[in-house]
Amino acid sequence: MWSTQKALLGAAGTLGVGLASWRLFFPYIGDDIRTIRATKRTSAAIMKAMLEDKRIIDRFEESVAKHPKKTFVIFEDKYYTYEFVDAMANRIANVVHKLNINQTDTVAMMIYNEPAFVWTFLGLQKLGIAAAFVNFHLKSKPLAHSIAVSEAKALIVGEGDELLASIDEIRDEISSLPIYVFGKCRAELDERYVSMDDLLIVANPVPICKVFRQSVSPLHPICYIYTSGTTGLPKPAIINQTKAIGLSKSFRSFNFNENDIAYICTPLYHSAATVLGFFNTIDVGLYI
Repeated sequence: MWSTQKALLGAAGTLGVGLASWRLFFPYIGDDIRTIRATKRTSAAIMKAMLEDKRIIDRFEESVAKHPKKTFVIFEDKYYTYEFVDAMANRIANVVHKLNINQTDTVAMMIYNEPAFVWTFLGLQKLGIAAAFVNFHLKSKPLAHSIAVSEAKALIVGEGDELLASIDEIRDEISSLPIYVFGKCRAELDERYVSMDDLLIVANPVPICKVFRQSVSPLHPICYIYTSGTTGLPKPAIINQTKAIGLSKSFRSFNFNENDIAYICTPLYHSAATVLGFFNTIDVGLYI
């Protein structure tokens, strides 16, 4: 009996020393295991989305159906629900649909960080149209170049006199491009611009048929995000549907859930704000 107890004590001591040594030589093993599990969970989510052929806009519409009254966007003490944002995105989609812009085309967006950016982008996605996120700090030649190189069929300008003033400076260089402006009625604009507000007032808020985006392939661009222009003029980088879906699962590695809030403090024309912040918010179903 005594021999058995000594053997058990010896084994326990050896095990304890072994564990202590393991901790000594591999102090972060626990963190590593958690990271591996989180990575596997994220990879599984990406694979599932690929097999289901899901797009970012599909995930958003699933969240709308799941919790329509839940807050999606918080901006300047105002709360916008998933249902409201979806209705505005539907209005955008119905307006753009009448402009004869095709899936293979691009629409440029020059909008501050505000709710209109969110529903304008989502509205374009309902039609499968790529968005070019133009840096709203740009002026003159870099601005004209950014719009021209995107080969956009239309430009949507957000609310703000500064934005319109920047476009005014280069209007002659993009004279053939239709420009739609938020925050102004027709009486406040000259004949070179169209009031987006006037169009949205009469636009239908009902969902546009999903058949209009049915042929969007995994390699189809979802948006263009520009380089900083430090080594020349800004260049648009393609973010396709597959890349967007993959990166939109990043928050799952950190156990984010639909009750969390993502605070986005960088311009939405940046990849960190849009691809990592905005897209992950849509995927998880939380707030921004």
